[in-house]
Amino acid sequence: MTVYGGPYLTDGDVGIGPADLTELRVEALSSDMERDVDAWAARAGDDAGMLHFGVTYRGQLIGQVFLHDMDMDMGKGESLVGYHLFEAWRQQGMGTKALSLLQHYVAEQTSLGRLLAITEDTNVASRRLGARCGFSETGPSREDPEHGVVMEWRVPR
Repeated sequence: MTVYGGPYLTDGDVGIGPADLTELRVEALSSDMERDVDAWAARAGDDAGMLHFGVTYRGQLIGQVFLHDMDMDMGKGESLVGYHLFEAWRQQGMGTKALSLLQHYVAEQTSLGRLLAITEDTNVASRRLGARCGFSETGPSREDPEHGVVMEWRVPR
């Protein structure tokens, strides 16, 4: 799995679906997301443990949401999740809709049992987004125990 190739999933005007990685990189140029988008888009091209979606509003690309480091073969049934919206589209509920659509996809189309999101303790917006989507904070991250926060969502089965 790399770039999601199925139908668009929508919640009103917000949708997640196949990502045009070139368009995503162009849209991210000179934004606060340029480095992150470039790194994740490059990885999406050939990482079997990643599933990458574009986020759209009324058909316009506004960001990305993705599963990465998926572990479905080792019996853990978990994946990390990442999300980025272009700055003009933040704080309007679109991130919540996009992450909720991804959660619905995971519950309906995968065998994953939980999703994990890792963010910095100072990233209040990301932490609020996770909380709105049912993620619970479980403690510090291994990668950065001083500043990293792990959030978990158990897939309802």
